[in-house]
Amino acid sequence: MANPKCKACGKTVYPTEKVFVLDSNYHKFCFKCATCGMTLNLKNFESFNKTPYCKAHMLVAKTGGGVQTQAGAEGGPPPGDYNTPAMSEYAGVADGGEGGYAEGGGYAEGGYEEGGYQY
Repeated sequence: MANPKCKACGKTVYPTEKVFVLDSNYHKFCFKCATCGMTLNLKNFESFNKTPYCKAHMLVAKTGGGVQTQAGAEGGPPPGDYNTPAMSEYAGVADGGEGGYAEGGGYAEGGYEEGGYQY
């Protein structure tokens, strides 16, 4: 009986180096996360559509978040553009703007200083 081929590299997999997972044969060193290339084993892998992922990239695969790169997830802002002061609900308060939540509330509408909150 011929030895099977590795799903990742296509070369022959011998019994001493074989990992059979997700209905396929892999070399131990070829069983890697489809997104980042981290070497996986039977204890730390997750799968989606019979494709291996590390735990960190499993959520991205399941939610269709796209390909992650150094510039950020596909379709999303690059790293560092999250939670900027301009994105805050308090943007403009220091400049004399109203700030606060768009639907109102806070101190002016009976907040802590006005006695609107009960203990």
